[in-house]
Amino acid sequence: MTASKSCRTPASSPKTSFSRPRSAPALLTSEQEIVKRSQQHAAEILSAAQKSAKELTRKATLYCETILKNSEEVLGRSMADIKNTRMNLRSAARPKNNMPK
Repeated sequence: MTASKSCRTPASSPKTSFSRPRSAPALLTSEQEIVKRSQQHAAEILSAAQKSAKELTRKATLYCETILKNSEEVLGRSMADIKNTRMNLRSAARPKNNMPK
């Protein structure tokens, strides 16, 4: 008979919390804890997103500044080339004084 008793699990002492009914205050406290943890997690996600957004904005600003600086330099060189070409055309169009008539 001892062999059959050792094979059975005792029904009088449940080991999981699923078999015990929870009281209303304990359930409410548990739900409040879940809400509190969820709010903390949401705050962490929001903080990380804001930090990421600031970094992205900083990098985008730096990129735009670099592009605009390069564009300004290229336009400045182009402007100088246009000025020189215009001056050369103007001086080529002037009549020379030492040419025979």
